[in-house]
Amino acid sequence: MARNRGLKEAKGTYIKFLDDDDWLQAGALMKEFELLESKKLNLLLGNCKHAGTNGNNIRTSTNDWEGDLIIAFFRDQLVTYTMTITYKRNFLIRNNIDWNQNLQARQDIDILRAVILKEPRYVIANFISGYMRHHEGLRVSTSAGKKYDTIKIHADLFCEMLKVLEVTSQLTPERKIAAAEGLWKWAHMMAGYNLSSFTKLYKKIFDLNKSFRPDRKQKINTLLDAAISPYGTEILSYPFRLVKKLITQ
Repeated sequence: MARNRGLKEAKGTYIKFLDDDDWLQAGALMKEFELLESKKLNLLLGNCKHAGTNGNNIRTSTNDWEGDLIIAFFRDQLVTYTMTITYKRNFLIRNNIDWNQNLQARQDIDILRAVILKEPRYVIANFISGYMRHHEGLRVSTSAGKKYDTIKIHADLFCEMLKVLEVTSQLTPERKIAAAEGLWKWAHMMAGYNLSSFTKLYKKIFDLNKSFRPDRKQKINTLLDAAISPYGTEILSYPFRLVKKLITQ
């Protein structure tokens, strides 16, 4: 993989990975370098703007959180686009962390997950690191099969992280609550494709927090959760979600 070769052959103290349609904010790299150097840190988490094909600003993604880095990861509060993150290169090498070329998706999540588990000294930047280009039209990664694969990969990475925290006695009660909330996002999406996989994820959620109730957008689902459990709501909703998916394809 090109990124692993770049990591191995790079000579600089810090390293940042970009996709071919990303570009950096002018002066941002120097700001990041000064921030990392001044505090002798291993990780910088930045922010980004999303641009359309004509260059217009669509939205901004910011790290608007504070506290436990692992809890923020579980709750999907981190900006995880590759060009927003800068790593200390030797920190990656020393901990044998690189890009997993066997993953078909979510390699960026995997490497960040591995870094977070090593408890890096980090900082949240209060400025924009760069811009992410959004493309018009249907992309291969948005097809139904690819979307299911991506959801499953992300859920598997999530569960692997839980195992490491359990083995190392780092899964605190607060982290369990956050993990249940975060895992629900992927379980709910999984329920629209594969009920067997959803059931396995829901069991993990229940083990983490037996009183867990998701924050629903639709009031009817909240009422159903109270009456028959979130699991029952998803099972009941499955045929309707399946029909909706077939109609919109």
